[in-house]
Formats: sequence, C-alpha cells, structure tokens
Amino acid sequence: MGDQLELYGIELPEAKLVAMAGRPISDLAELPFGGDILVERIVPIESGMRFHLSEKTFLIEFASGNTWECPKGLL
Repeated sequence: MGDQLELYGIELPEAKLVAMAGRPISDLAELPFGGDILVERIVPIESGMRFHLSEKTFLIEFASGNTWECPKGLL
C-alpha cells in the first residue's frame, strides 16, 4: 500500500530492524518482483513487520516479472 509493505508471520531482532534502514528489501525477503526498493524503517506490528519504503515508482510487467524504475514525468 503506497510506501508500506506488511509481511506477516515474521519477527526480526532489534539489531536487524536498525541495520535494514537504507538497504534494499531484497536483502531480507524474496519478492516476486525486482527493483531497488529501499527500506526507510521497519516497525513491528501484531502479526509481523511493517516496512516503510522509499518513495520510488516502479513499473512491473506481470507476464515476465520484469521491473524497472518509472521514468520521471511518466505518471
């Protein structure tokens, strides 16, 4: 949803929560799409983790799974 991604059924130690700031989310979880989506911060929620992500817009071709950063001014 926007600049947030919620993953359920996971827990992370406090050190990992801090260490992930500024790193790509792909360092932590395998997602069905690519792109250099950076984690700004992680907040524990009741059943998992809420990732606050950098505000980049990516285009995804669902047939192939190819992902690329949206050119400025396109949307």
